[in-house]
Amino acid sequence: MIKKIKLRNLNSSIEDRFDVLICCSSFEERCLSIPNKLKRKKFKKVIIIENKNGSTLIKKHSGILEELFSNKSQLVSVDFDSPIEVADNISKELNQIGRTGKVNVLIDITTFTHETLMICIQLLRLNKKVDHVTCAYANAEQYCSNCEIGKKWLSQGCTDVRSVLGYSGMLLPSQKDHLIVIVGYEYTRAFDVISSLEPNSISLVYGSSDNALTEKDKDANTIYHKLVQDMTFEYSNVESIDIPCDSPDDINEILQEIYERHAGKNIIVVPMNSKMSTLGVALSLFENYDVQACYAPAVIYNESNYSIPGDYCYIYNLK
Repeated sequence: MIKKIKLRNLNSSIEDRFDVLICCSSFEERCLSIPNKLKRKKFKKVIIIENKNGSTLIKKHSGILEELFSNKSQLVSVDFDSPIEVADNISKELNQIGRTGKVNVLIDITTFTHETLMICIQLLRLNKKVDHVTCAYANAEQYCSNCEIGKKWLSQGCTDVRSVLGYSGMLLPSQKDHLIVIVGYEYTRAFDVISSLEPNSISLVYGSSDNALTEKDKDANTIYHKLVQDMTFEYSNVESIDIPCDSPDDINEILQEIYERHAGKNIIVVPMNSKMSTLGVALSLFENYDVQACYAPAVIYNESNYSIPGDYCYIYNLK
């Protein structure tokens, strides 16, 4: 079950039962939205994850987050292009927090990369010292605010396409490849992924406009799906599926149906929509070890005009 609340009510809506807060510093101001509301909570520890190769804006926001939580904060500075380093350092912090017994964790998923989020969720899931995990996500009022809907961009290009650590799947050379792309605003990156992997068949999964997380850009979900579809004209077997991008449980169920439909193929899924939808992807792979998740790091991000913080927050208890 997911709960949508006003950000201003977050502090009173979150109980004082959480021992640990995990958040991620970003060039987006949204990385401060949830921590700003929870700075008076009685966390025993706050883990702040940052990309050590990121911009000066990321460093600035890391400093603000450290100051918010004072001596409770622990900055984990890692190379986001090294998934093993990311996993090792986060795992070390998680092992330290559980020394006095089992802990309840609140993770602000808002500004994680899709890859780092999935790695972190898998580590929390497998850590026997973690008793309960709740995810919080702050929405954006708008993305790329000074761009027309059909010309919005958040990132461009991709350096490579790699499997996500902990979700490597089991691909057999004797089987055909089926690619599932969870389409978002980054349609050029989506096409780069398709061109790089050259699958035999494709499922384009996109957020339906009636439950878009960004109120002012609901039509963009359909537009960007259409753009990716037009780019893949050479594929005769492209299926289009819409998802409720605000519900990880529903996304999990829809993906399970796609996996069953394409049983007997190498299935690869690439999450490129909201972080809430990425949670749904992670859930769907907990029991489908043969399906592979992939991530395509961007060449450049639209740091100066990425998003405007919104007024809402989504709370989801991770099963």
